[in-house]
Amino acid sequence: MADQIEKMGIKIENQQKQFEELQTQFNAKVEECSDLSCKLEFTEVNYDS
Repeated sequence: MADQIEKMGIKIENQQKQFEELQTQFNAKVEECSDLSCKLEFTEVNYDS
């Protein structure tokens, strides 16, 4: 029983690490999209002028 609990704890830690990595990647993509949206808006405004 203690062995199963330990294995579950390790699995949870691994999943937490994976989640944190995915969260970091997601945040980077959101920031990149925001930057690109700003650049696009700037380009559209200057193109229309």
